[in-house]
Amino acid sequence: MEFVPSKPLTVGVELELQLLGKESLNLINGIQPLLECYPESPYIKPEFIQNTVEVISKVGENTAEIHEHLIQLVKQVKQTCLMLGMELGSAGTHPFDKELALFTPLPRYLKMEKDAGYLT
Repeated sequence: MEFVPSKPLTVGVELELQLLGKESLNLINGIQPLLECYPESPYIKPEFIQNTVEVISKVGENTAEIHEHLIQLVKQVKQTCLMLGMELGSAGTHPFDKELALFTPLPRYLKMEKDAGYLT
């Protein structure tokens, strides 16, 4: 009997980045125009709230491979955001924005809003 080893472990990364107004740096509900620039991309996705974009790496065999892919993706998304009057930010909570974020109107997120109500 011949031993056939399985494929080595793989790795992938998801970054959730805030969409900010270019001048004010307030959170901006800008996911829809951003997604219009990436209609078929498996790497640029919406999140539950419209002021967040999810940048997803390809599946790789090591972190160096993923690092290079993410650098290129984030550079591309940043350039697109600048063109749309937005900036990217990364933080758990925005330090000064006071507006409530809008939910992204996709079936999955609308169901979450319906099921959880105010908690969402």
